[in-house]
Amino acid sequence: MARKYLLPIVAAIAIMALVITGCPPPDDNDIPDPPVREEGAWVDEIVISQEKSEAAAVTKLRDGDTQIYGFGISDPDLFETIDADPNLDYMLTLGGSSDFMFNIMGPTFADGSLNPFHVAKIREATQWIIDRDYIVEEIMGGLAVPKYTQFAT
Repeated sequence: MARKYLLPIVAAIAIMALVITGCPPPDDNDIPDPPVREEGAWVDEIVISQEKSEAAAVTKLRDGDTQIYGFGISDPDLFETIDADPNLDYMLTLGGSSDFMFNIMGPTFADGSLNPFHVAKIREATQWIIDRDYIVEEIMGGLAVPKYTQFAT
């Protein structure tokens, strides 16, 4: 049985050897030159540092000590500073959320006191009372979007 497959294998190896040895070596003119970068800079060094203060990070960006700050700015006054400076560029991104969560255990706690949030009508009334636009404009300084459902905007 092994002899049955031996002849085709040897023949295939012999043909490949003849084809490989018969190919001319590649010409230097056939190899394309690598593309030349016409804009931007090649990165020679990356320095990563940690800055816990948003204000200090903006100062470093303005002075040219830092090129990228990869964390969100949540201070409205600091955002106004960034927006007013023509040398600083920024990108708005969406992410994260703050929410109200209710403990619906009950109707009474272990000590016997009433849990009002066990009642669905009280939870609904609480949702109607919350002024989300006020929170966005006054507390978050306009750097948020009001959320009325669990679905992302």
